[in-house]
Amino acid sequence: MLPPWEKMAMTMGLYINQYENDTGNLSFKDLNVNEQLLYYKEGLNAIITVRGSGPNLEVISYQSNGKQEARSESGRPSWSWSVLGHIPMMLHNSEPKETLLIGLGSGITLGAMEYYQVDSIDAVELEPGVVDAARFFSKANNNALDDPRVRLHLTDGRSFLSTASKKYDVIISGVSDPWISGVSNLFTYNYFEELKKRLNDDGIVAVWFSNYKSTPDDFKIGLNSFAAVFPHISAWFHYRAALDLVAGRKSGDDKGKRGNEHRNPLLSR
Repeated sequence: MLPPWEKMAMTMGLYINQYENDTGNLSFKDLNVNEQLLYYKEGLNAIITVRGSGPNLEVISYQSNGKQEARSESGRPSWSWSVLGHIPMMLHNSEPKETLLIGLGSGITLGAMEYYQVDSIDAVELEPGVVDAARFFSKANNNALDDPRVRLHLTDGRSFLSTASKKYDVIISGVSDPWISGVSNLFTYNYFEELKKRLNDDGIVAVWFSNYKSTPDDFKIGLNSFAAVFPHISAWFHYRAALDLVAGRKSGDDKGKRGNEHRNPLLSR
């Protein structure tokens, strides 16, 4: 006898998103959402949704607890998550063989990593619903999850690092915003030290930093924590309109000379 659970309405992320009607007044009751709910999963860690819009549902987006994490239009990969996958792979001194991605998301970063001649990619994702969501982006991520080189691990990123027995040539940490509950522990000094332990000599670690809804002090804390573990780093902005960036660091930089810091724009020496 109870009314049905309105999944779309309850996953619009009103705690972070503002919605206005035509008059400019805040009114969720009058909101007309031109989207279709394609996937809904209540997981142990988050509620994962995928929405589609457009004449042929050519615009796909995925949300975690109502907060949008990725978007693709007409099968094109998003610039931001593509940059995260390409930069550390392109600028490795040799061809990286063993690679690690922490945070699957839409799979676009994973798909970018697969363009390179690697032997294996360990992909770590905490929430199983995200894996299902990534398959909706198969055109944008080039069917990343079907690549035989990928080994998917459904576990916490820090737990994986503490129990892993191998080291990697490239490690990419592409988790969401640090102000989200449960994510901030992947932006700490201790976490960055775990990354350093799992990095091969001459390896590269890249971390996604989002400035969305963060204060300047929060942003500085994250970068300074990273720099405390990896003293010589560089920051890459993926486009001018945003303040999200990729911070990268090459293993062994501590032994280098500061006079060579600008030899390569990512691998500060």
